[in-house]
Amino acid sequence: MLFPLADDDRNLLRPAWISIGLLVANVGLFFAQLLHPEFTHGFSAVPFEITTGKDLIGEFPLNVGSQLAWVHHSPGPQPIYLTILSAMFLHAGWIHLAGNMLYLWIFGDNVEHRFGAWRFLVFYLISGIAATAAQVAVDPDSIVPTLGASGAISGVLGAYIVLFPTNSVHCVVLFRIVSLPAILVLGASP
Repeated sequence: MLFPLADDDRNLLRPAWISIGLLVANVGLFFAQLLHPEFTHGFSAVPFEITTGKDLIGEFPLNVGSQLAWVHHSPGPQPIYLTILSAMFLHAGWIHLAGNMLYLWIFGDNVEHRFGAWRFLVFYLISGIAATAAQVAVDPDSIVPTLGASGAISGVLGAYIVLFPTNSVHCVVLFRIVSLPAILVLGASP
């Protein structure tokens, strides 16, 4: 398994402010989630809410195999479609947050510098929206909330691999730090 640590940033002359801002926003909202769990239940994207425009509030049964589980929903934003944006800044736990932010930190700056700050932000948001749309398309009646920056980060990684396939990425492989081309590292990442 490859675990990326950094990439070759020698040619970057200034900070990637949008990437830094996105990282701060994701971490800040994660702490808000920890303090106010109801925020997670109301501002995650729920396919059923998006396809119907109805904000689910309360406990709803969900069959999981032969088990019955309950999914809790809190009031969300109005209109409920705003969860398509809010959900991409929420995370299910520390590992989920850390993984997404690690990849944003390592690969986002190069893509931001190539695209320009504002185009990068638009690209990031469109990637996240497209991922949510795909999730909704797969199961439009699902009441299971979706959240996380993974879709947006996947867009950034796709852009990175197209724009910088031969950039050196420093990563841990079998307890050793090695430098490998980005196309190999991102192609082998989980």
